[in-house]
Amino acid sequence: MFRHLARLALLLGTLLLGACFGPQTPEEVTKAFWEGVIALDTQAVTRYSTLPEGQGFDGFGKRWSGFQLLLGKQVLDGERAEIDTEFSRLSANPPETRHLVTYLVRQEGTWRVDYARTGEALRAQEKPPEPPSLFGDLGGQVQDSMALLGREVGRLSEDMGKEWERLSADLSQEAQRLSDHLNQESEHLAEALKRFTAELGQSGSQQTEAYAQDLRQRMDELSRSLNQALKERREELSQKNQQALDEALARLEVERQRLKEQGSAALGEIGRNLDQLQQALTELDYQPSLEQYLERWNQWREQLQADMQRERERLQPPPQPQTPPGTAI
Repeated sequence: MFRHLARLALLLGTLLLGACFGPQTPEEVTKAFWEGVIALDTQAVTRYSTLPEGQGFDGFGKRWSGFQLLLGKQVLDGERAEIDTEFSRLSANPPETRHLVTYLVRQEGTWRVDYARTGEALRAQEKPPEPPSLFGDLGGQVQDSMALLGREVGRLSEDMGKEWERLSADLSQEAQRLSDHLNQESEHLAEALKRFTAELGQSGSQQTEAYAQDLRQRMDELSRSLNQALKERREELSQKNQQALDEALARLEVERQRLKEQGSAALGEIGRNLDQLQQALTELDYQPSLEQYLERWNQWREQLQADMQRERERLQPPPQPQTPPGTAI
């Protein structure tokens, strides 16, 4: 009999000891807390969490009847802990599940569920889906189309840049060829003018004056074109191109004044200087607004070259008649 009484006392002591201490580990506290939530046991919820007594428990605004609890991975970090938590209700149609992280803190040596932080985690996991757009996925399609258009524009810009570099190289080579040829024509013309005026005197001067008048008109044409480009396109021009056009206009005015003061005697030097001026125009930075002007200035240069060639040929002395072989002189 005494043996049975001793066993009964031991059993009662064990039960009393468990009742005094209750859940101790983070896992035990988490299990007791969520079981209280499922049972809507406000006392258990406040006992095992940081929810102040008397504040009231609303079940986090959700229904918990019929859910089963499953605890997963645990992470301990000093006075804090995290436990992966899953709920399932297989009786629902379709079956319903909830996933979240339960956060715990240790206060005065006792683990408690961080009620506020755990509630935020639960609400974050179960945000309502965004309502469908009135236009379906039209917004996404437009965004994708704009992205595709941007890539195409970038590709085309790159291709245009490469094409312009190629054309610029070709134009630069052609401009250099014309420049060399024009320099030669200028030198030959200057020599021919000296020889022609020396041989024909005043008559030769009158004939070269006609060419000087044509050259003066050519320079007037270029001057008007440069002024027009600066007037109409100045706001669109880069600083480098503005400066180049201003300098070209100033140099052109110098050559016009030289022709006015020195006349036909300066034609050769003026031709070389005009060629250098035109060469500088071909080295402008590419800008679409200048395309028509560049074409016009290139035509002006070709016309100048043709005029110089014709004048040089006109000034060439007539060929001397050849004496037939065996003819006595």
